[in-house]
Amino acid sequence: CAAAMRGYLSAWEWFRTEAIEFIEADDTILVVCRDHARPKGGSAELEREVAAVWTMRQGLATRVHYYDDRDEALMAAGLSS
Repeated sequence: CAAAMRGYLSAWEWFRTEAIEFIEADDTILVVCRDHARPKGGSAELEREVAAVWTMRQGLATRVHYYDDRDEALMAAGLSS
């Protein structure tokens, strides 16, 4: 997992994630984030919104799944209306 993340991040001049919303329900936390990045050799900053569904057990994260779509993440977490 760490090697995959290093490989992904190596494509960027810089990369930053900003958490903008937290929704808690039972043992699940949905975190909506905004990623900011500049690709190596590029001049434009890129921005996108992503969401992560964290499963917690006894205060520890046991699983995380990332989504490109907030509504899809809400559904996966059982939080959609």
